Amino acid sequence: MKFLLDGMLRGLARWLRFLGWDAQILQRWEADEIRRWYQREPDRVFVSRSRAHVEAWPGQFKVLLSSDDVAEQLQQLNERFSLVQPDLFLSRCSRCNQPLVAVRPEAVRGKVPERVFERFREFYLCPGCQRIYWEGGHVERLIKKLQRMGLFFSPNCSNQMNETGRPT
Repeated sequence: MKFLLDGMLRGLARWLRFLGWDAQILQRWEADEIRRWYQREPDRVFVSRSRAHVEAWPGQFKVLLSSDDVAEQLQQLNERFSLVQPDLFLSRCSRCNQPLVAVRPEAVRGKVPERVFERFREFYLCPGCQRIYWEGGHVERLIKKLQRMGLFFSPNCSNQMNETGRPT
């Protein structure tokens, strides 16, 4: 499943990407751009808080969100699409949406702080923006925040990552 979010939902897009979902942002609400998106990917789920935008979306897959709170938006989408899937968690770049690729530690030497290089053995690279990821303490904080938002993970869902950068 792939999402296309109205430009006002950038924060939600970031959280969907943390969860591993392809979440693109519709930059401008213009007829040409809408037509291009729909022609390229008619099965993408369009998500907006604007009733007018949802009604104008030509595709059949669309969601009108009722809240401007990201936690409530995630809960609303989770009820409909079962967003929490541990095999997808942290498998995409939160900035540019590209799937992450596992890289050898030697490939990131000098590109991450030395203490990070010494402490961690698994690194992931975004082929789009070249951002480097590793499983630091932020992962546990992220899981706890998702749990507070009403999205539940097993406590160790991120402890074992395979070569694709996805938890096993």
